[in-house]
Amino acid sequence: MAFDTLNDPLVAATVLLLEKSDSTMIDFARTDLDGSFVFKKVPPGEHVVKITYLGFIPMAVDASSTDGSNVDVGRLELTEIAQELMEVVIKAAKAPMKIRGDTIEYDATTFKVPPGSSVEELLKRLPGMEVGQDGGLTSEGKNISKVTVDGKSFFGSDPKAATKNLPAEGISKIQVFDTKTETEEITGSTSEAQTKTMNLELKDDFKKGGFGKVVGGIGTESRAELKGNYNKFNEKIQFAMLGVGNNTGRNGLGWDDYQDFMGSNSFNFNDGGDYGFGGGGGMFITFGGGDAGIESSIQNVFFNNRNNGGYPQNYNGGLNFNYDHNKNKLNSVYYFNQSGLEKETNSRTESFFDDFTSENISNRRNDDVSAGHRAEVGFEKEIDTFHTIKVGLNLASINKTDREFGTTKLYRNDLLSTTSGYKDILQSQGYLINAQALLRKKFKKKGRRMGLNASYLNTGLDDEGTLESENNFYDPSEMIDSVSLIDQINSSLANKNQFKANALYVEPIGKKFFFQTFFNHSTRIEDGDRDVFDITNENKEVNGFLSRTYRNQIMLNRLGAEIRYTYQGVNVSVGSAYQNFDLTGVYNGKGSEGIKGDIDKSYTKWIPNVGINFNPVKNSYVSMNYSVSAREPSITNLQPIVDNRNPLYIREGNPNLVPSINHRISGYFSVNKPATSLRFSVNASYTYNEDQIINKQTVDENLVTYTTPVNYSGGQQLGLYSNVSLPILKNKITARVNFSSNISKSFAIVNDILNETNSIGYRPSVRFNITASEDLSLYLNANFNIVNTKYNINTSQDQRTFNNSYGAEFNAKTFAGIYLNSNFNFDQYRNDRFDFNQSVPILNASIYKRWLAGDKLETRISLYDGLNQNRNVSQYASGNSVSSSETFAIGRYVMFSLTYNIRGMKSDVRRNSWW
Repeated sequence: MAFDTLNDPLVAATVLLLEKSDSTMIDFARTDLDGSFVFKKVPPGEHVVKITYLGFIPMAVDASSTDGSNVDVGRLELTEIAQELMEVVIKAAKAPMKIRGDTIEYDATTFKVPPGSSVEELLKRLPGMEVGQDGGLTSEGKNISKVTVDGKSFFGSDPKAATKNLPAEGISKIQVFDTKTETEEITGSTSEAQTKTMNLELKDDFKKGGFGKVVGGIGTESRAELKGNYNKFNEKIQFAMLGVGNNTGRNGLGWDDYQDFMGSNSFNFNDGGDYGFGGGGGMFITFGGGDAGIESSIQNVFFNNRNNGGYPQNYNGGLNFNYDHNKNKLNSVYYFNQSGLEKETNSRTESFFDDFTSENISNRRNDDVSAGHRAEVGFEKEIDTFHTIKVGLNLASINKTDREFGTTKLYRNDLLSTTSGYKDILQSQGYLINAQALLRKKFKKKGRRMGLNASYLNTGLDDEGTLESENNFYDPSEMIDSVSLIDQINSSLANKNQFKANALYVEPIGKKFFFQTFFNHSTRIEDGDRDVFDITNENKEVNGFLSRTYRNQIMLNRLGAEIRYTYQGVNVSVGSAYQNFDLTGVYNGKGSEGIKGDIDKSYTKWIPNVGINFNPVKNSYVSMNYSVSAREPSITNLQPIVDNRNPLYIREGNPNLVPSINHRISGYFSVNKPATSLRFSVNASYTYNEDQIINKQTVDENLVTYTTPVNYSGGQQLGLYSNVSLPILKNKITARVNFSSNISKSFAIVNDILNETNSIGYRPSVRFNITASEDLSLYLNANFNIVNTKYNINTSQDQRTFNNSYGAEFNAKTFAGIYLNSNFNFDQYRNDRFDFNQSVPILNASIYKRWLAGDKLETRISLYDGLNQNRNVSQYASGNSVSSSETFAIGRYVMFSLTYNIRGMKSDVRRNSWW
């Protein structure tokens, strides 16, 4: 038991159980309310118990037991740190890991990594931490969704931007804690989050000067790249810049997150601004729920070259400036992207009907060029103990040209039915403005709190395009029966304004119960003007079926309340909300055959919500939840306007749609031993879809598809995910085994016949991390994805698809200071039903050496795609069809590169070090 010098128990003190020989940590604990602690199932041997508590001198006592008998260390009295002892304590008080509430803090200086390692390499050595093959991070089995540096966002807080670009030698401490939603920040809820946040504290000497590096490379096949980063941090200011230009398809910046673009994480909003439950969640400004085409067009400029094959060129970079002083925090990011992408894709789709099958074989070539600017500014101020405000502004602009050329062949029961060739050119300009403001307020009465936020979104998109196509329709003897020619010019203006306001109030009822009520409001107004002209003998004529103007307004109001019980780690909440959608719209076609009309609909729904979470035993967590969410149909789906831009796939809206309702039951259980990296978790969920919006399709004799959205109930999804992570040889070999399964039932109406598609997917995976020494590491992984799909409309087409991947990475120091990196990935795609079997083996390897004083210069020779097999392959089943595609990509080349480190670098065996 632990006490202070006044005989008061020390509550929540950190207690470490260490091996006496080398101080390796075996387990850890925290003291209870009476100062007691216990370690169970301790193996026989010589051990030391070490206790640390803020403001007190750490104490270490012997706790050896060679015969396995219980050891009572007795009463432990810690002495308060005196001023004159501070220097001695600083030198003696190092512990590899401390626990304060939900925060785990690692002393980075106690974990040995190869000199010159990145933060990513350091994280792999931490107990309870795992670095995935793609650089993704998990702690205690939960994803780390955000990384800050000294508490400040780093390029929008995308984790890989920090872990791949900052050096391990500059890190003093690493803190990992639960990511709190904005609702939890206000309510003070102690429920465990599903994601984690990591903060990297820099050493003092890294706050006194600049550091970074520049990389340049030139290779065969006309491949080249140039990349650089520079950072300068101090106690008040952080400044960083990154830039890259290449035609290799690797930007290396880590900016590949949708939410990073939208800016929500940059300002620590962490979730949708909708307080309470029943909303869509996600971003502070929710771009879903209706027509999100404008935002999709803008964000695609920044992320359209992400591992999707083709031959890209990228020129992008950014600046990050943060200021933090006297409770004032300023975060800002500027990002520029210019890219070009050429690619060619071959695809095949099989569709199944009650009395025939169809096959779609297509070739598509793209030549796209785009440029975009993005800026984010966020300001936070703690006015006093009771008030905190946040404001943010996101800006984006784009200019892009998309060129697509394609051919399609349609077969009906193996007989040629239709051929189509087209050329589609679209030029777009757009902008986005998103402003946010938030207020948190605490009252003098403990537990009474309030939150208010508001936001405004304005987006605009201007499209100019041309479409040319020739469509040939064949008779049963495969002779041309008729021809349809399309030659069109089109222009479109779209604008969206959205205002959101949300309020939350919490009132304590005694010490264990809390009452909270919330209100969410959103008004979205959309305006559009589209002109389509048919070109006939060089004359322009308005196409009344495709040309239109529209103005839509979607208003949401949600009022809810819940009672929350909190006591000794048990949290129970029960609540309900009233939700109302009002949808109004006016649309007018153009030309003599133009369609006119309006939409005026209102929908209401009661939404229940029940949740419980608790810690049954130490280092374990259980949660269960039942929730209902409602989602309104988009205005596009409601408008009965024909869209035949694709002459083989003609679409029309349905004004009789009602909102879709999702009922979801979920459960989660985890048990973690962070000190030993032993973890187990299982997550299960079931969703039932009521009035789900599905497609009703009619396919004519020429295989032209006419589709309209309709409501249908009965769609279901059952998901299961579990993982086990365990050490095989302490600090040398760790393993992680995952298993997930998904069972789904979906519907489609084809030629007035209901098709039910049932699929069962299995996704087991295993990974081994072998870090034999600082100079040798090996990483092995295998991932399997097996999906069985059954169609009741045509059971003869039932099938099984396989998407499997295997990987190995080897890093080693050889001789004369020469280092070797190698990477091999083997992807396999198979569908025996259609004799589809594709394998993609990719081999990369590099050899490098460092020179000059402080190892400031690195020379490297790298081989990419040594087997010359690189391409992008995919296959999937949906509705009443199955599809596969193959996109050509950059093949084999060799690159010579030079790296100059501004602070100097030393040799390491980092993984993924291909540049």
